[in-house]
Amino acid sequence: MQGRWLEPYVVDGQYEVWMVHEQGGMGLVHRVKHLEWGVMLAMKSPRPELLAGAGFLDRFVAEAETWVSLGLHPHVCGCHYVRTIDGVPRVFSEYVSGGSVADWIGDGRLHEGRPAEVLARIADFAIQVAWGLDYAHSRGLVHQDVKPGNVLVDLDDTVKVTDFGLARALASTAASTQPGGEQDEGSLLVTHAGLTLAYASPEQAAGERVSRRTDVYSFGVLVLEMFTGEVTWLAGPAAGEALAAYRADNEDGPPMPYGIGALLARCLRQDPARRPASLADVADVLTGLYEDMTGAPYPRARPAGADLRADELNNRALSLLDLGRSADAEEAFAAALAADPRHLVATYNQGLHQWRQGKLLDDEFVAALESLRADTATDAWQARHLLAQVHLERGDHGSVEPLLDEMDRARPRTEEAAALRSALGAGQGTTDRSQPLPWKEIWTGRPRRVRLYPDGSWALAGGPGGQVQLWHLPTGEAHRTLTGHDTDIVAVDATSRRAVTADAGGVVRQWDLPEDRRLGVKRLPQVGEVRLTPDARTVVALAGERLTAWDFPDGQPYVITSQDGFTAFDVSNDRALTLTGDGVVQAWDLASRSLLWTMPQHRHQVDTVALSRDGRRAVVAAINSPRRHELKVWDIDQGREIATMTAPGWTVTTLALSPDGRYALSGVEDESRVRLWDLDRGRCLRTFEGHNTRFGELRLRLGDREATIMDLDDARWLQWDPPGTFTATPVLGRPRRQADLDRHGRWSAALLAGAEKALAAGRTSVAVDLVQRARAVPGHASDPRAMELWRVLGTKTVRSGVRSVRAAWELTDIQSVGSVAISPDGVKVCASGGGQVRLWDTTTGVQLAAWKDDGTGTVALLSDGRRVVASGNRRIVMRSAPHGHWPVVLNTDPSDGLRGRRGTGATGDRGTASVSADGLVLTACLDGELRLWDLAAGDLIRTLPGGQSNSVWLSADARRAVSAGFDGTLHIWDMESGTEVTAPHPGVWVTSVCLSADGRIVLSSGHHGDWTLWVTDATTGAFVRGLSKERDDEDVVWTVRLSSDGLFAFSGDEEGDVRIWEIATGRHIRTLEGHTGQVNGLALTPDDRYLLSGSEDGSVRLWELDWELTAAK
Repeated sequence: MQGRWLEPYVVDGQYEVWMVHEQGGMGLVHRVKHLEWGVMLAMKSPRPELLAGAGFLDRFVAEAETWVSLGLHPHVCGCHYVRTIDGVPRVFSEYVSGGSVADWIGDGRLHEGRPAEVLARIADFAIQVAWGLDYAHSRGLVHQDVKPGNVLVDLDDTVKVTDFGLARALASTAASTQPGGEQDEGSLLVTHAGLTLAYASPEQAAGERVSRRTDVYSFGVLVLEMFTGEVTWLAGPAAGEALAAYRADNEDGPPMPYGIGALLARCLRQDPARRPASLADVADVLTGLYEDMTGAPYPRARPAGADLRADELNNRALSLLDLGRSADAEEAFAAALAADPRHLVATYNQGLHQWRQGKLLDDEFVAALESLRADTATDAWQARHLLAQVHLERGDHGSVEPLLDEMDRARPRTEEAAALRSALGAGQGTTDRSQPLPWKEIWTGRPRRVRLYPDGSWALAGGPGGQVQLWHLPTGEAHRTLTGHDTDIVAVDATSRRAVTADAGGVVRQWDLPEDRRLGVKRLPQVGEVRLTPDARTVVALAGERLTAWDFPDGQPYVITSQDGFTAFDVSNDRALTLTGDGVVQAWDLASRSLLWTMPQHRHQVDTVALSRDGRRAVVAAINSPRRHELKVWDIDQGREIATMTAPGWTVTTLALSPDGRYALSGVEDESRVRLWDLDRGRCLRTFEGHNTRFGELRLRLGDREATIMDLDDARWLQWDPPGTFTATPVLGRPRRQADLDRHGRWSAALLAGAEKALAAGRTSVAVDLVQRARAVPGHASDPRAMELWRVLGTKTVRSGVRSVRAAWELTDIQSVGSVAISPDGVKVCASGGGQVRLWDTTTGVQLAAWKDDGTGTVALLSDGRRVVASGNRRIVMRSAPHGHWPVVLNTDPSDGLRGRRGTGATGDRGTASVSADGLVLTACLDGELRLWDLAAGDLIRTLPGGQSNSVWLSADARRAVSAGFDGTLHIWDMESGTEVTAPHPGVWVTSVCLSADGRIVLSSGHHGDWTLWVTDATTGAFVRGLSKERDDEDVVWTVRLSSDGLFAFSGDEEGDVRIWEIATGRHIRTLEGHTGQVNGLALTPDDRYLLSGSEDGSVRLWELDWELTAAK
């Protein structure tokens, strides 16, 4: 390890060494300049000669932990962050250029000037030291090494306490405080390592327990030395005698005023209980004495610790990660994102950590960064730089190239882009090629059973009528037909030279593929699946209730085990892994037929299993929660669970392991994604999009660094760099001193105060400008006061775009969601799904209520936020929220409520009812009519001939309505007069409609010519504009909403995306990702602050919208 770098050495390519300070007892201090930021820092490193000492590095790490957690204060030398360089933690703090108090004593600067000036300077320094130590005490720390060398002086005579090498957390931080607010004085036992005896308290010198009053004693010794100019006592416990001598007979040093001498005498008492209770009290006494000595008020105001912003909290989190404090780092990241939910760097660093820990999927991580990249306030260049690093680590080189091109256009010839281009050129990334497979041209339907060769270039397929073919995937051609079966094929397997096939009649044939030769036949009852071991020496088959094996091709079949209900199995050369319908997973030895291991019973359904080639590792895919699955990795020999990984989607239909068992590839039914997993680290390395996984028609093969994915539409080959080829780098925020944070806070507050005055005076444009400037102050983009002002201005201005969208709340453990609703304040949300209507409080995440049998159709929260309305099962129910008291139940089909018979009742389908603000309900009914109900009174108000409608909309004031159905026609109603405007469209069907608040336009989704989303004039019925052009890859839109001003549209599609559109231009401006299934419900608060979305994947998500504003009406 290089420990003593000399100027002008550059450390880690970022830190230019300017000077080396040798004084630190435990470490060296380098003065370094951060080349990118242009900021001077102090870098503290352990002394190389001490590193080998027992426990030394642990003590140094403890110091780093203590210091980085201390925060910022004007009179504490701030620790900005910790980084591990050359395998050793280095502490980076602010650089204080004026030297230490020990330097000032030694070179005489402290005593320069007239006696009055010297006394004022000593008192000033002492007050500042007392404030700094008191701040440390308030954070639960005792310094334990207070001395002149650990107090630094800046150029403006600001004093800062530094070097928390012995600081220990007070035991009282975990204990209750004493009556009257006094803390328990107990603390940890201190060692003598690094202790400076001349300033030690009596209890320290005796190795007894220490407390805040320990620092009070050492503070008294420090102030005494500022008077004496040297240490005239042998050890700290004798300082009281030296003080008495100085007060009685002083000829060399400055005179000590009586008040200061009396205060120091109290500080230097042998009994800690008789010393001042806190250094805040000491500072107060010294402030009064300063005024008495100088005749002027003390010029410095009592300071407070800085309110840390997201940058500083992000740096703290990275430091804690470097120190191995993962849980504490997570808390710091959470605090950073609470301070600024859209903080790019904190989102990136937290995501990088969580992705590598297996807590976040790679596509979720990318989606979060892409969302921030779209924010207008985000540094777009930095967002591209961070995204490019993530894609490089994922091996997705195809996504990196356009990002680097955009970086170069914005800032040509940067070192950062050049470094990423170099990394891009060094690795091959992921090569991706595909070949269509013309099954339909050859087969009657599709093959029922397909197995891939180990090399991924061939596939053996079996189908109806005994048809078996060998396909060469790179050319998409059927290479050979294997004949010999007369009935449907139920199972196939193959290696590069051998194959086994089985039909519904129980005939199992074995093949030599290169020679196109049958090798033998077996007859087994009810064959469900067959496997060849990787060495092709053994065949294993599920036949009836038996797991049967034989030596290929002529061995005698023998039964390994007989159990009821086998559903899946896999084999290695010498073992088999089985799964039964009741979720029992077991490993068997093929030779001895003995049971090796049984997995503990899983709490949910187990879907499939896979076994590593050496037979030692099992991967089990099971349902984790509604719409979510998990992969569990087991060491069979040790019976130990290695990792658990979760991802969206119900049923894992196929699973493949790499030859070494370190990686897995998984496909989920009805998901277009295939995921590559690192089983040793328990994380998802890469998600591949664009596959047809319906009906389990997915086949996977995984090699060391390549894979074959076949979905019966085409075959796809992927090859990638080995993991670890590129590693994305965490990003630190530029350090800011406490004074900078204070200045930024004051500037932001002043701008906001001006904005409030401008708003009160009706100068809206000025207020908008001032709030924009306040939000641009570093660390204040999401300041609560600024955000509240911005929302108020949103009611007086015009929205011109979306500034940012934040995922504010989510719930993912419910059944498929059909409809959602939100209270005006965004606090309560409800959703229908799984036969229930549920209500939650978004501030606490607590489910407030769940009501069964209220229907699976539309849900609504009335404008008072205290009543829930649900439709379905031919009835409408209104309940009080959250308790559900006094339900109002309206049977909309009293003459014919029998299930399965056509009547006049509400259909109960999603979107076929709409509720006004005060509880009038418009329903689409089974007889083709529209009916408007007064729910509270139970009265039918009006009936309209709406046709077979599958979507209706009622305005908040119940004066206008829209209905649409499968014929593509819109019916726009004046509910008071009953008049209708009809808008026939050349579409097939309409999935959703909504009306703008001013009643001027209708937004519809479905099919209208080439559009899947379009706008209609509500007065004339004329087509105004299409928003979403239909393409081959366009997803069907299932639900739509309009913003309250009618300027923006929201749509939810079948792939789980929520999109935001600009009505005036038809431009798509934002995609909100997170759902993995069809989005069925959208709801907005009246002020458009919150958007709620619900999906059939069982998730409900709350999005907070931050709008761009312009003052022009």
